[in-house]
Amino acid sequence: MRFNIDSKTLVLTLIPSYTCNLACAYCLQGKDKIKNIITNENLQKVLKFFKKKIKTDFAEEKIINKIVVRFYGGEPLLHKHILQKFCEETYGIALKYKLPIIYQMPMNLTILDDDLIKIIKKYKISIQVTIDGTKNSHDARRITKDGKGTYDLIIENLIKIINAGLKKNITIRINIDEKNIIDAEQCLTNLRSYSDDIYFGLLTSYVGLNDEYSSLCIECDKYSDIMTNNLNTLIVKNLNEPPMMFGKGSPCSLCSENKFFIDDTLNVIVVRLSC
Repeated sequence: MRFNIDSKTLVLTLIPSYTCNLACAYCLQGKDKIKNIITNENLQKVLKFFKKKIKTDFAEEKIINKIVVRFYGGEPLLHKHILQKFCEETYGIALKYKLPIIYQMPMNLTILDDDLIKIIKKYKISIQVTIDGTKNSHDARRITKDGKGTYDLIIENLIKIINAGLKKNITIRINIDEKNIIDAEQCLTNLRSYSDDIYFGLLTSYVGLNDEYSSLCIECDKYSDIMTNNLNTLIVKNLNEPPMMFGKGSPCSLCSENKFFIDDTLNVIVVRLSC
């Protein structure tokens, strides 16, 4: 899938800020997150890059049949004015070139108001919400900066989104580690009424960033066996879903062709692959 030359999807991931309202022990960005927010000037430069990329590809007869715009962070919901503006602009560009556009956004879902629900609904944003096991395990890991658990708040906001008629927009990622894997099936049971798309994700150790949590991380070389012999069985049993090849059906887009990641200071990560 990484090297598939027939893949004509252009993916742009915008990181408007690394700021976050939580203090999860395993965060790959560490505890001391940069609190800068993308300026309007830099946002316009990202849009200019986006327009130029599409225009150039069309001029060189490179076929693009779909656009995916993703928001990442930090917590992107802290900056709803940026989300709205970027969606408006990119939607207009996609319309000009008659290209379908899909919006995606991982979030911690501790921040939600009527305006954000309207934005999600208007642009049909697919949202990914992370849960760290059952309530007890989640509230020990996914915490606010003053140490409070977030499980009940996230469930409350999931219900608000469902009540807005947006259940199909919700994907739930269940973070799995050495300690909470024992509750994997119970977690599926607890969450399956909130989404039709639930999967298990691996938490990884990052030296110097989440050292205090690293002992709980499942080693990468063990993950495929755990997925095949344990977690996939639970998914088929509880969700009637087929087994997953990579945890979510595809390699990380950071390692795939024609995918761009741009942050608030215009650092760009682009991966170009060729056989």
